[in-house]
Amino acid sequence: MEEKGIVLALVGERAEERALAEAAPGTEICRDTDIPYFPALGMRQNAVNLRMVMEPEQQALFWELLKVSGLRRAGWNLPFRKDQPGKLRMWGLVLALTLRSGPVLAIEPMAGMTPEDRTDFSALLQYCQEHVLRLTYTVYRLKDVMELTYPHPLRLALPEGWRDTDMAEMERDRAALGEKAGWDKLQLEWEGEENG
Repeated sequence: MEEKGIVLALVGERAEERALAEAAPGTEICRDTDIPYFPALGMRQNAVNLRMVMEPEQQALFWELLKVSGLRRAGWNLPFRKDQPGKLRMWGLVLALTLRSGPVLAIEPMAGMTPEDRTDFSALLQYCQEHVLRLTYTVYRLKDVMELTYPHPLRLALPEGWRDTDMAEMERDRAALGEKAGWDKLQLEWEGEENG
């Protein structure tokens, strides 16, 4: 049987704290505060500079991840822009996946992503699953993860602990609440919050 990667979303207001507390030794933590890049250079020049110090197998993976994540497309010669935090988070995620020595835990990687960035993030999740890369990420709002186009497992941060589920089960749970119920209502219910 062919080995697959592991992609998992940790969802809820308690997810980040628990994930960091429970991270296994050797886990690469990817935050937006520690992403290495030269802001005056374009993404292409940043990539070329970093690629020169990578091992050949890392170089191939790095170039492929840049393409899959949508970072290698028109405009990548332009300097990084402060009004594009989603692209910078994607850059950090690509670096972490390329240079990892173990699994990667990304902290809120979708913060600041545009709808186009989120489509690219979905493509990156699918690539990780198909190419034996281990990626776990935290997301505060269930709604954000449910808008992604790549279905994958979820681990919900309930008050009493984790609940393993998937996007299809969340769809059924929301439908059971009634046709007007939104993702926020479902999240408030499983997080045990009475007042939104």
